[in-house]
Amino acid sequence: MPLMKCLVQREELKCKIQKLILEECKHLSADDVSELEEIVNVEWDEAEYRRRESFRFWNF
Repeated sequence: MPLMKCLVQREELKCKIQKLILEECKHLSADDVSELEEIVNVEWDEAEYRRRESFRFWNF
């Protein structure tokens, strides 16, 4: 996950992100957020938007 890599690099460079706020993110799951929480304090609206390919719109 590119975001995870960025957060790890910032931590290594002593420029750690203190809090990550995630709102209305598409293609994000609870498992993804759990991984991010291992590195940074995460505030998440818990919305999991998935694209429905057959209808080409976002499913809430």
